[in-house]
Amino acid sequence: KTLTAAMAMEEGKFFENEYLSNAPIKVADWTIQNLLWKYHGLSTAQEAFWRSSNPVFVQLAQRVGVSKFYEYVRGFGFATITGIDLPGEAIGIFHQNPKEIDMAVLSFGEQSTVTPLTMISSYCAFANGGYLMKPRMVSSITDSSGNVIREIFPETVRQIVSEQTAGRIRDLLKGVVTYGTGSNAYIPGYSFGGKTSTSTREDGMTDISFLGIAPIEQAQFVILTVLFAPDKEF
Repeated sequence: KTLTAAMAMEEGKFFENEYLSNAPIKVADWTIQNLLWKYHGLSTAQEAFWRSSNPVFVQLAQRVGVSKFYEYVRGFGFATITGIDLPGEAIGIFHQNPKEIDMAVLSFGEQSTVTPLTMISSYCAFANGGYLMKPRMVSSITDSSGNVIREIFPETVRQIVSEQTAGRIRDLLKGVVTYGTGSNAYIPGYSFGGKTSTSTREDGMTDISFLGIAPIEQAQFVILTVLFAPDKEF
């Protein structure tokens, strides 16, 4: 959902104070609705982000369009490896010839797979002013005496969104923790933001996660926490 919002922002199709419908939306022969938030009225795009409204993100994706949507998906590093200096990196599964229904479902995070590393890497772009960086395991290599024999410098892969879009996304992520589905993570005196996530597995169980950036104004950390098929959602 965060990536969908960023795409729509970058294309000039996301307006925080615009009112959008949370009612179930039909795409092809499928009806998409919210899992927990049963409010079917109008809310601002900002509130829809805070409260994680599936129908609203479908509408935003439709504004972007299938071709441009998947161009951004690839731009954020999905459907390919990050190139981290570790062996055996996996690639997520995505449709090769996506239709509107595929885009609609992916707009709120279902029907495709992604590695935790790729997900974290994409969020780091919002912490880095819109630039996707190549992840590294170490910053330098030293000899037995502690002398630096090789320094690993940051490597920019590409700019995905503008610095302005990255800043607007960070503001929305802060609102999720302050007002929305991530409010259980709110700690007075600490400035951070993030996004909650739920995904349905093939066995019908649900995985839940939270991806956070801290501090939100001048990010130093991006952290992903995942609970696989917890006994109780909270």
